[in-house]
Amino acid sequence: EIPTSVIEIDSCAFYGCSNVTAIDISSECVSIGSYAFSGCSSLMECAIPNSVTNIGSGAFSGCTSLKNVTLPLNLTEIQEKLFSYCSSLEDILIPRRVVSIGENAFYGVGIKKISIPESVTYIGKYAFNNCDNLIEFSLEDSDNSIYIDRDDNNNNNLTGNNYLIYKGFVDTNLKTVYIGRNVQSMKNGYYGSHSGGLFYEQRKLDKVTFGKKVTYICSDDYNYCSCLNKIVIPSNVTYIGERAFANTGVNKVIIEDSAIPLTFFALIRKNYAQYPHCFEGTQIDTLYCGRNLVLETESSEMLWVTKKNQFFYGLKHLTFGNYCTQTDLIPVADYDLVELQFGSQLKTLPDLSTQSSLTKLSISSLTPPTVTEFTNAQYMNLEVRVPSGAKENYMSENVWKNFWDIEEDASLEYPMEYNGLLYEIISETEAKVIKNTNDYVGDIEVPSV
Repeated sequence: EIPTSVIEIDSCAFYGCSNVTAIDISSECVSIGSYAFSGCSSLMECAIPNSVTNIGSGAFSGCTSLKNVTLPLNLTEIQEKLFSYCSSLEDILIPRRVVSIGENAFYGVGIKKISIPESVTYIGKYAFNNCDNLIEFSLEDSDNSIYIDRDDNNNNNLTGNNYLIYKGFVDTNLKTVYIGRNVQSMKNGYYGSHSGGLFYEQRKLDKVTFGKKVTYICSDDYNYCSCLNKIVIPSNVTYIGERAFANTGVNKVIIEDSAIPLTFFALIRKNYAQYPHCFEGTQIDTLYCGRNLVLETESSEMLWVTKKNQFFYGLKHLTFGNYCTQTDLIPVADYDLVELQFGSQLKTLPDLSTQSSLTKLSISSLTPPTVTEFTNAQYMNLEVRVPSGAKENYMSENVWKNFWDIEEDASLEYPMEYNGLLYEIISETEAKVIKNTNDYVGDIEVPSV
């Protein structure tokens, strides 16, 4: 027990005291010096009173038996190496006034999960490296981005491609990640080839969720996360760096509906085609594309890409949502599709005559879109589905009237969301509001698309 007369615990005050098993710090104490309890290998628990506003670097480092620790609510900084090598520490709550977490702060700690409060805007290098038991990482929602520092010494120089990966987590076993805000990369903002790699090679990571505050995903952030099998890109994300989900196990991608296009970054290199390789090396079976896709090169020139590519390699099931007005970045002719659906805003469809494996074609438009001729086998065998009340329109149009199996499907009457309102599409020029979200304020406006 530390006397109430002690208001500051000096640096190294109890350094290496291996017989200490518990510490009772009085509520008069305001500061704990650097390495004050470092190396107290038998220390099992410590409750730090809220009067303490400063804890020096490495204060509890090497406390290998420490299982329970309570941090003071008024703490604003977790300094470097504070709990490094506390291998028995399985759980810790970061106070909501903490704004920074220093280098190696939790290096080699036994924690299983960690939640970073919205107050934290900086995490230093190696902060969670070597946390073998860490399986769950969460960044709380915030309008402010967080800077997670990484160092050249942990880079992988991938020979032949001339780019570097800046890993954020090394020797952890992450399985679940929640990203509630933008993560600022350490080089070239978030638009360059050196911009990401936060969860690079987290091979046990099987679930990633992006919150409503996230607007971009950095390059290489989930590269080689081989256990990932599904990715949902929320409508608030407008930018994704190259190789962000390359070489993963992702087989299903959902790009949520939005009137704002989703931009992919592509670095043009020797022997590389001009297409975004966000999913390079990833075989995707199912894609829902709820908006237009755009390609941006390293010169920041915006391009609509029509050339052949295998952006979504292996695609079998493809749906274009009602905000899609073009399909350029997903050249349908390049895939061997089984099921295909087009949204209501696509007035002209790509050539589908090469789709010999296609068994079902659905169109959400009430007015038959323009399309080139199909094969005789397709006319006989392809199952075509159109919105309720639209069959007569299709049966009176060239090309469409040749199909043997064309029926109405009520599920194709998809609503559209615009400015917080959910609309039911009644006709090409008329829409009806079917839901008004609680947080929407403003005049009702029928979308122009």
